Amino acid sequence: MLADAIYEGTERAIDEAVQVLFDGLRHPDLSKRVAAAAYFLRHTEAGRRRGWGRALGLSGDPVEPQTVTLKWLDEPKPN
Repeated sequence: MLADAIYEGTERAIDEAVQVLFDGLRHPDLSKRVAAAAYFLRHTEAGRRRGWGRALGLSGDPVEPQTVTLKWLDEPKPN
């Protein structure tokens, strides 16, 4: 019974948060609308499916180091 109450409270909080985002999409301030839209695009499955999710490699997973070689080109000497 306690777990059900906690679950229901969590679901209501999520519903309220989603409503705040929907309200943000209709906000008169353009920056608020853009922020809400960006959140939806990055954090919903539909947005990620359309390529708006986080870029690969930014997940915090360690990345293997790569060797880089730089070659300096000498400028031609004036005659």
